[in-house]
Amino acid sequence: MADGKNITLIFYACQVGATETIVDNKLVTRTPLAKVFSKTYPNVTVIAPNGVLIFGFNNGKAEPTAIHPARGEGRWITYRNGQIISHRKIYRW
Repeated sequence: MADGKNITLIFYACQVGATETIVDNKLVTRTPLAKVFSKTYPNVTVIAPNGVLIFGFNNGKAEPTAIHPARGEGRWITYRNGQIISHRKIYRW
């Protein structure tokens, strides 16, 4: 990252791209870690789920099968320079 090469980082971790989460049964707005990371490292494109990432098996290989957000549809959110540049529904890889 320090040498300035363009990098794509995919977080396979729950809530990393989420702007909303549930805390003590209340909907809370927050700044996603993926956004902060992409702003800190401007040459890094960050892709992260906007909710709880669910894994399943396809031909014996674990892979993401669903995203369950606090509200709305589960999506992969893509950040660059601290901004959302795209989002898409989860599909089998």
